[in-house]
Amino acid sequence: MIGKLINLAGRQRMLSQCIVLHVLLASRADEHVRKFIARTTNAIASLESGSAVAHEQVDALVMQAAPLLELLQQITLAYQSEVQGIGVGGDEASGRHRRAVGQHLDASHHRGAEC
Repeated sequence: MIGKLINLAGRQRMLSQCIVLHVLLASRADEHVRKFIARTTNAIASLESGSAVAHEQVDALVMQAAPLLELLQQITLAYQSEVQGIGVGGDEASGRHRRAVGQHLDASHHRGAEC
């Protein structure tokens, strides 16, 4: 009986740590999304005003969209994998997804990417 309680407590601790990790990942991704939305708004305003730099801004948005979508997909996969792994304890796939998301965010930060 005590062993089951210890295992349950360990799982709950792991779950709380996973929740904090997902909140952190989501908040970091949120920064990227907010910057992308701001750039999109600027590009639309430039297009509407007929600005000479409008097409350059649109091209830059297209270049930034792919990595942003990849990041959001990785976060989604990590979350889904985590949810599936709740019943069975730690899941290797969810660990890989979390590491991939973290590496992507760190690489974006180190490159100075604002997307």
